[in-house]
Amino acid sequence: MKRLGIVVITLGLAACSLWALEPTDLVKINEVYYAGTPNYTYQDQFVELYNAGTTTAYLDGALIMRGVDTLASRVYQFPGEVGGTTLPIEPGQFVVVAQDAWDFSSDPYSMDLSTADYETYSPYEEDPGDNPDVPNLSDVIELLADFVMDLRVGQVLLATGDSLEVIPCPTG
Repeated sequence: MKRLGIVVITLGLAACSLWALEPTDLVKINEVYYAGTPNYTYQDQFVELYNAGTTTAYLDGALIMRGVDTLASRVYQFPGEVGGTTLPIEPGQFVVVAQDAWDFSSDPYSMDLSTADYETYSPYEEDPGDNPDVPNLSDVIELLADFVMDLRVGQVLLATGDSLEVIPCPTG
């Protein structure tokens, strides 16, 4: 991704296996961009994953979440079944999950996310909305809201998706 003169949080959370995303794999959250720009506020946010391992891992059914402590306020799932092998992430490969996968580079402080690998989706999102050329992650807790990260989020997590008990954060 194009690096900006804006604070970008980088995390190294281990998560993804030879046959499916496993905790022993070395797929990590490499970059989280949440600051937004004056023109796009939240729409140009993204999370970048990186396979730091030496074997191919698979994102089928994996979860990407935001929340505080043990409460998830947004949970999105990659396509496919947990344990599947249709969404490879090769060693050294980056995968970008955009909030909205469009070209925002008309703003000098933003970037082109039209080539993102995945995007989150809400039927109520602002224009330009869903990019039909980029696969959507499923909104597991069906809040019908986009990923939208801000300082209150606290955490962005990557999980295998093999078990899930979702307790949404209280609103307000």
